Amino acid sequence: TSTQKTYFFLSKLLHNFIRTLREIQEALNEFTPKQRRRFLLHFAYGYTYLEIAKMEGSNKSTVMRSAKVALKKIQKKLAA
Repeated sequence: TSTQKTYFFLSKLLHNFIRTLREIQEALNEFTPKQRRRFLLHFAYGYTYLEIAKMEGSNKSTVMRSAKVALKKIQKKLAA
């Protein structure tokens, strides 16, 4: 029936979503605490690189590079 097909589709979608979240969590666990914090502050919480740099007493380019390297690591893990 249509309801069973919808249920199966949603179940499969949720399973894939949870798997992706686990893969992201595994990647985050491999980061240094500073890299993880920068990544989450920027990509999850929406802070700008400059705002993060000010919080840390660092410079914007260092924060940007660190967050982008983290993003590439996650993208690579998800593509595998």
